[in-house]
Amino acid sequence: MEMMEEDFYPKVSIVIPVYNGSHYLREAIDSALTQTYKNTEVIVVNDGSTDGGKTEAVVKSFGNRIRYFYKNNGGVSTALNLGIKEMTGDYFAWLSHDDVYFPNKIERQIDFIRSNPDAKLVTSNFVFIDEHSDVTGEYANTILDVIRTCRDALTVWTYGCCILIHKGCFNKVGLWNEANRTIQDDEMWLRLVRHYPIYFMEDKLCKSRQHSEQGTVKLAVQHLKDKYKYFKWIVEEFDISLFFPTGSEDTRRLRSQTYIWIGDYAGRLGTFDGASLCYKYAVKADPSSKEAYLKYILSVKCVQRMIAYKKHIFKKLQLVRPGGTNEIH
Repeated sequence: MEMMEEDFYPKVSIVIPVYNGSHYLREAIDSALTQTYKNTEVIVVNDGSTDGGKTEAVVKSFGNRIRYFYKNNGGVSTALNLGIKEMTGDYFAWLSHDDVYFPNKIERQIDFIRSNPDAKLVTSNFVFIDEHSDVTGEYANTILDVIRTCRDALTVWTYGCCILIHKGCFNKVGLWNEANRTIQDDEMWLRLVRHYPIYFMEDKLCKSRQHSEQGTVKLAVQHLKDKYKYFKWIVEEFDISLFFPTGSEDTRRLRSQTYIWIGDYAGRLGTFDGASLCYKYAVKADPSSKEAYLKYILSVKCVQRMIAYKKHIFKKLQLVRPGGTNEIH
C-alpha cells in the first residue's frame, strides 16, 4: 500500500450539533479549536434551543473563530445534515456538545489516512467521563482492526464522535436519516460499510460524557421506538445476505440463523419488540427451524408482558395526577 505525499493536508470540518447545551458546550468547542492539526473549521449548529439564549451566548463568545448556524428544532440528524451542507472541508468530524476531543484527535486520524490512502472512514477507541470531566472508564475494541461487513458493524461499537468521514462518502450513501432522532449513527454505519471499510485505530481520541441531561436519557421513550424502527428497517428493507458470514452460501437455514443472530443482538440491547420481529422473519425463512419458533414464541410472550407492565405503570401515574386518589398500591 502506497503512502500519500507528505504534503497531504486536507481540511477537516468539525460539526457540533447542540440543543439546550450551554453547560458543556464551551469545553467541547475549546477541544475542537485547540486541535494540534490546524487545517480545520468548527461549525456549531443550534438545533432550536429554548434555554433563553444561554446556548447562543456561549457560541457567540467565540466570535469568528467558529461558524454558527441556527435552525428550528428537528433532532441531531437535521443539525448534522445542515453542517454537512455548509462545510467547506474535505473530511467531516462529529463532536457532540457534551463530548470532548483529545488534542491530537484529528492529527492522529489524518496521519493514519496518510499511511492508508484507501481509507475513507477511520474511527478510534474512547474514554468515558462524568459531569465533572473525570475519566470513569474506557472502550477498547479488541475484536477487529477493520469493519468490512454489516455483521462486523453490529459486532463492534463505532462511536459517532470518534469517526472521521470523507465528505464524498455522503454523496454515495446519503445524509443522516432525519426520521431517526436517537440512534441515527447505527443506521449510517450499515449504509457506509456496504461501500467503505471502517478502519479502527487503537488510540483513545475522544471523551464521551455520561450525565443525566443527555438526550438519550430524556428521550428514553423515543429511543425505544427508534431502536424498533432500526431493526424493522434491517429485516424489511435491507439485504439480509449482507449479514451472512463471509463466503457463506445462501440457504433457507442460513437466512433463518442470520435473522436469529440479529434478533439476539436486538434482545441484548433491550429491544424486545425488535428481537421478536427478527425471530418472526427467522420462522418465515425456515419454517422447519425449532430454534426460530421457540425464540419467536418466547419473545412474543416477553413483549406482551412488557406492554402489560407499561399499562400498569401508566394507570399508577394517572392516580397521582391532580384529581386522582394519590394512592399507589
